[in-house]
Amino acid sequence: MIAKQLLALLLSVGAFASPLALRSASTVLTDLSSISAHLSILSTTVGNFDGTLTGAVSVQQDEITLSDALNKTVIDVTASSAFGAADSTSVTNAVTGLESGILTVLDKIIGKVGSTVSCEWSRNPTTGDDLKKSLFASAGVTSVVLSDLETLQNLTDGLSTQLQQKVTSGDASTIASEAAQLDGSTSPVW
Repeated sequence: MIAKQLLALLLSVGAFASPLALRSASTVLTDLSSISAHLSILSTTVGNFDGTLTGAVSVQQDEITLSDALNKTVIDVTASSAFGAADSTSVTNAVTGLESGILTVLDKIIGKVGSTVSCEWSRNPTTGDDLKKSLFASAGVTSVVLSDLETLQNLTDGLSTQLQQKVTSGDASTIASEAAQLDGSTSPVW
């Protein structure tokens, strides 16, 4: 965990220490597509999680890969000039299209964590039997998973903030609204 945070810090310092080459909306769209693919992979991995330490390591590796993709996207957005109207719309549609993938992953993780938050938060409330499963707890990694989720939320918030500075004002409002909805959905998890 410390290594992951140190890596994120080093990547951030390295990104700001070197001159940034200007990135295009096309690069950002490619990055957002990569995030979507990593969300799908993480969703599958969490869905297949069996409560073992080996399975937990696989989940964490996929969470780290998603974090790396988010970091890269934030760097590329930061290095982009403001998007024109057409690019702004394309980027906004791509980023708001990530919401269902994010919610799917969260639903699966909440179900595996097995906390009482599941009944309060999940779009598909779980039963008492589901709450007893606590698969991440059985592997002893609940706090690690929740910490990783918090890291992902912070990166997603950072991406939202950077994107709002690059898109048109109408699209910025759309992105801000989607980010607020996601933050509202995930706040009971933390």
